[in-house]
Amino acid sequence: MKITVLLVLMSFLVFQLSAQKPIMYDSLIHYDTTNGMIIQSPITFVMNDSADREYFMIDTTQSNNIWQYAKVNKPGFAQLNTIALTTDSVNNYSKNDTSSFIFKIIFNTNTGGFAYFGSLGITLHHKYQTDSLNDGLMFEFYDFYSHKWSSYFNVISSNTYNFLVLNRDSTYNWGGYYPASPLSGNSILFHNSRLAFGEPGVKATVDSVLLRFTFVSDSINTNKAGWLIDEIMIEANNFRTGSVRECKLASDSYLSYVDDNQLVINSLLQENRQADFVLFDMLGREIIINEVHYGINTFNLSNLPAGYYIVKVKNQAGVYTKKIFIGK
Repeated sequence: MKITVLLVLMSFLVFQLSAQKPIMYDSLIHYDTTNGMIIQSPITFVMNDSADREYFMIDTTQSNNIWQYAKVNKPGFAQLNTIALTTDSVNNYSKNDTSSFIFKIIFNTNTGGFAYFGSLGITLHHKYQTDSLNDGLMFEFYDFYSHKWSSYFNVISSNTYNFLVLNRDSTYNWGGYYPASPLSGNSILFHNSRLAFGEPGVKATVDSVLLRFTFVSDSINTNKAGWLIDEIMIEANNFRTGSVRECKLASDSYLSYVDDNQLVINSLLQENRQADFVLFDMLGREIIINEVHYGINTFNLSNLPAGYYIVKVKNQAGVYTKKIFIGK
């Protein structure tokens, strides 16, 4: 009976995933043959954008899944007028919970054999509040060989159908180099946490990787808020060349956001480098033209109407774009 139920659930999950938008790895990075440069194009998915939400699927095969796309009203933790991905928009999380959301990355350039690619970075812009070290967020992958989800991700799949190596450019606040236990604790201010992997790869018979974040809680309930994610960034970057500060243009995106009536861009590039900055509206009109220098850069948004805008930053390393939302 249990096997039958499991097969039904897996079949339903496969059906769900067939309708889910995949993230194309080849759109994150490409080689420019005209100048011999590698162009990095990280993508920031904004949970308030319905089109971006289609890439991240809440696993409804889990009967008590508490992840929601909603505006959050949890006094003392978050009160948002924009939609976020959250572990319940009003209530604190319950005990003995397991809740996941899934995303899929396709490697188009795999034409045969075992294909390696440069790197993979996954960054959450989030805040969280948990009641124990056992409660928290885990990162998992789907092993196409064993057909199981696993939290062991230094080598994905004993049969080399998929492969990821955790890289030391994962941010310090993720919980260590080998985060076997969930990310947990109290961090009620928005910040970024990145998982960086070197040499992602897929076998010829498998053109993609299925990844998920799973929130888990133990049998103790002390009424904590749980998790809130408003942006997820996916990038391809040569992390192994150095530290977070040496990850070139992609690093900027970790610290660019709207704060009240101003846009803040914290540039982590080298001190003697600058970049061109343009803010576009959704009609492609240039609203702000300026430069971004090392450190904190702020731009006044008080005179702009509410809505979505595109941030574009360009320097020698490439072009970084990010969609932002200005609320009033």
